[in-house]
Formats: sequence, structure tokens, C-alpha cells
Amino acid sequence: MSKVKNFVIEFLSLISFFTRIPTGYHNLENAVKKFYLISIIGLIHVLPTYILIIIEVPKLVKGLYVVLTTYLITGFLHLEGFCDFIDALIGGKSKEDRIRILKDKCRGSFAIISVTLLILTYFISILSIENTIKLIQLLTITHVISCESMYILSIISIEEPYEGIAKKFMKFAKQRVNIIKNVLTFMILLLIVHLLTSLSVLYTISALTVVLLATLYTRYLAHKLIGFVNGDIIGFNFEICRTISLLTCSIICNYLNL
Repeated sequence: MSKVKNFVIEFLSLISFFTRIPTGYHNLENAVKKFYLISIIGLIHVLPTYILIIIEVPKLVKGLYVVLTTYLITGFLHLEGFCDFIDALIGGKSKEDRIRILKDKCRGSFAIISVTLLILTYFISILSIENTIKLIQLLTITHVISCESMYILSIISIEEPYEGIAKKFMKFAKQRVNIIKNVLTFMILLLIVHLLTSLSVLYTISALTVVLLATLYTRYLAHKLIGFVNGDIIGFNFEICRTISLLTCSIICNYLNL
């Protein structure tokens, strides 16, 4: 019973670190121990959107509701990282300069413009999927895969050269036993989603492909221009992956009518 209780406490800590859900537990060491379950957080992100199944609302209201709920449930945590990394990439002229900008909490014009385009693309992708059931299916699969991208990036990247929160998660992620647990969790979750929703496997393959490519490119940029990956860059990667995977799925939905 104590093992089950510890598991629950550790998972609740993971939820509290990657969402703004008040679980009552917010311990870093406990959250790190359950990082391999990060793909499940993607499912939690979209749970509030399931209310759209039983409520008929206009298309614009539906789009606004999805955007607001999915951002509010994360507390704009990853969006903050997106802004910081964009500013560092565009505003920095040297590696040291980019690291300084990355740590600076002030927002530059590049970040403001980029986050506007990011949210607008996400919003348009939602609006383009007219079928509510299909929208919820695609939101679920893309959020699950995008959350998994944070673990993938953690495995393949160099940690920050200072003691930060992300460094603990990334060191944990690289352990072989945790990689195995993560892969099993991710595959089982994808299987469950497909069995329950009868979603075409083409959507998952397409979303997974663009997410893997985006994650590899994020790693390339971070290593080349900064030298490491930290929490801000992991958050940036999540936002990029979530948006382009949903955009890709919306295009498939409209042009292939699957």
C-alpha cells in the first residue's frame, strides 16, 4: 500500500510541475521520479476540452475555449520558455549574449511577434477542424505526442551547465530503465487512445514525424547557438511541437477527409 501511495504522491507532484492543477503535492524530487509518465500530462491538458462533446457552441467560441483552457491549465509555463528562447535566438549575437538573454525575464519585440503568430496558428488549426469529435481526438493525440517530445529532447540533449530544475529532469530521463518505462508508457497510451477513438493511424504517424523533426531541429539550434538545453528550451519545443502537429493533422483532416 505504501508503494501505491508513493506512486500517487510522485505522480501528483509531476502534475503540479507541468500544470497549474492544485494537487496538494509539489515536491521536485518526487516529480522527477515520475518524469517518464510525461505523455500522460498531455492527456490531462485536453481533458477540459471534452466538455465540447456535450455542449454546442459557435466555431469561434469553440476555438477560443480550447486555446484558453489548454494554456490556462499549463499556466503559460511553456509559452514563457518559448518567448525566452526566441529572444535568445534572434536577439543574441554570441553564445554568452544568448545565454544572458535566455535568463532575462524581459520580453523583446521578437518574442511578442512570435508568440502572436504561434497562438494564431494554433487557433486557426482548431477552427479548421469542424467536426467536434475529430477535434478532440486530434487535440488528444497531438498533446500526448508533444508532451513526449519534452522527454525525447531531454534524452538527446546536453544539460544546462548550472544547477537548474530542468537539469534534474534531464539526468533522470537519460537513465536506461526510465527510458524503457517512458517508451512503454507512451506506446500503451497511444494504443489506448486509438482503441477508444478509432482514430486513423495516419494522424499519429504524421504528428509523430513532424514532432520528431522539430525536436531534432530544436536540439540542433540549442547546441549550436547556446551549447545546452534548459527548461526554457524544453518549453519552446513543446509549444512548437503542439502547434505544428495540430496544424499538420488539420491539413490531413481537410484534404484527405479521414
